[in-house]
Amino acid sequence: MNRPRGGNPAHFNNPRGSGRNRGGPGYRGHRPHPYQQPSNRPPAHQSKPKPLPTTSQPRLTNAPTGRLPPAPPNAARTNALEILIIKKQQFRATLKTCLEAAKLMSKQKSDLNYQKNYMALQSKLDELIFAQNNKPLGIQQELELIKLVTEFYKEETPATLRYDCFYTIFLAREANPRLHERRIKTLIRLASISLQLGIYSIFDDLATFWLKSSNDQSIQLLIDRLIDDFLKPPPVYGIFTVLQPLRERALEFSCFFMTYGINDNVYGPQIINIIGLWLTEDLVDVLEFFNEHQELAKRFGEQALPLLIRWDVEHDKANEEIDRFHCAITGIIVQWDHKPPTITLNSLLDLIKTADQLNEHQKSRFMDNVSNAINTGMFPTQKFLDTFTNCDSPRILREKTFSRIFEKAFEEKYG
Repeated sequence: MNRPRGGNPAHFNNPRGSGRNRGGPGYRGHRPHPYQQPSNRPPAHQSKPKPLPTTSQPRLTNAPTGRLPPAPPNAARTNALEILIIKKQQFRATLKTCLEAAKLMSKQKSDLNYQKNYMALQSKLDELIFAQNNKPLGIQQELELIKLVTEFYKEETPATLRYDCFYTIFLAREANPRLHERRIKTLIRLASISLQLGIYSIFDDLATFWLKSSNDQSIQLLIDRLIDDFLKPPPVYGIFTVLQPLRERALEFSCFFMTYGINDNVYGPQIINIIGLWLTEDLVDVLEFFNEHQELAKRFGEQALPLLIRWDVEHDKANEEIDRFHCAITGIIVQWDHKPPTITLNSLLDLIKTADQLNEHQKSRFMDNVSNAINTGMFPTQKFLDTFTNCDSPRILREKTFSRIFEKAFEEKYG
């Protein structure tokens, strides 16, 4: 047996791995013979390279020729979502195009083809936005329209151009009740959302349109929607405070709101707070508006003001909000005398009949309103005399204010 020459070679001191101590702390696995030729094979402890991914081949199916195999269950949902996204993008692009066209046409009113182009734009608005396939706007489409319009109102646009675009998009179908109604429904929702976002310019445009079309159905519909959204919820939530800035930011709209929105269904601390703030900030502006628009002034004086006076008396307690509301009513009675049309407060006679049931706070406010109405000529003196001259009750007739009325009437009659 041939052995390497030399005593005690180093490799004899480190024998090759064997079964002894296999897996122990000093075991390092099998080592090759020192004279063995090096191998090209990678060490055993290194991981083998992963095979390259193979391209999946289509499986043969038993489906008839010309038909695709059934799609996986999630494919239909994915395709529907993609289609919805595409439709949403297309709808938004259409909205932007129509809005830009409305802006452009507002600047080209002197163009010879203006009327023709204007009617073509209205047809496209009906076809592509408000009445696609003779159906109203869906929720997603309506939200897209509201988003785009609110973005438009946040831009610094001249008031005339802004109103022209607003009218073109929402109000230009008055001659067609069905199409007009569809646009008004969207406009009502837009107004409610705009108020929450603090976009008040749209309310200026609404008031401008209403002054030109005082009988339009959108007045009552939109104001009723704002009442339902902001005055009907319980006052503890404070939602009604969203209405407070309207008086300062949209004066004309706030006057419309008081004229058409004050009725028995809205009575409560919310409307007391709103009216008290609106009519004590700067009453002169409100009275000047009513002086310029006699039809609205007459409606307010005949329908809204009597209710406000009754609410002023019905409060059985006194606090800051009620006192402010009473000051607002006093201001209207005192300063309205110089603003036509003349108002006769017949509602005061109904309050006289039940005045004996009032407490001290109520009676004080009632007598203030009566005295101010007498001084400004708004008290129905002749009707009062015809009703109460021969009556011994109620006891409030013994008050000095009413005694003077009787004395003056007696002097005029018997001289």
